[in-house]
Amino acid sequence: MYRTTISRLMSLNPAIKNPNLIYIGQIILVDGAVEIFDEDTGTGEYHIIRKGDSFYKISRMYGIPLKELILMNPKLAAQRYIFHGQRMLIKWKKAEQ
Repeated sequence: MYRTTISRLMSLNPAIKNPNLIYIGQIILVDGAVEIFDEDTGTGEYHIIRKGDSFYKISRMYGIPLKELILMNPKLAAQRYIFHGQRMLIKWKKAEQ
């Protein structure tokens, strides 16, 4: 379906330590399935994490679907917790070519 390799999937999803162990509902980045948000190729607006914040709370605050917010912040999503002071991407615009 996506014509990719296990090694490429692992490089896009560093939080997955065992490629033989994934879960129902787990979000996995795949080339071509979503646009990768890269600070070098665009500009973004960020939310600075405060005490009590969660992906769910921030998604509701900005009206962003939870899955989209997670896909825009794969490094934060791979962590067990988010911490005060971290930046979460909430809006991204691709740079003009």
